[in-house]
Amino acid sequence: MKDMETIKYERAKKKVNCLKGFYNHLAIFLIVNLVILLIRLELIPIIYINAEDTNIQSWLDWNTYGITLVWGIVLLVHGLWVFQNKVTILKNWEEKKVKDLVEKEEKESEQRWN
Repeated sequence: MKDMETIKYERAKKKVNCLKGFYNHLAIFLIVNLVILLIRLELIPIIYINAEDTNIQSWLDWNTYGITLVWGIVLLVHGLWVFQNKVTILKNWEEKKVKDLVEKEEKESEQRWN
């Protein structure tokens, strides 16, 4: 059976790999969508687009914004999955902070009455 240190190390390594995967996903998302946007704004002239052809324009609009939207949703889900433990930590912090503020207010009200 593995000792506790090995288990903790493997768990920490798995979390780091998940974080690394998310940050790589985010970087690729930003780079690819920046390139797509620059192409779409014709700042990077890769394809000649006939401005009079509305079918091509609408197809490009859908693909430019549709890909970004769908990929952004996938990235959001990936981030929520990776940072699910962080959300719990924030919730615990919230509860602790509320409790501290209630205790502080109770002490202040006791001091006023004494």
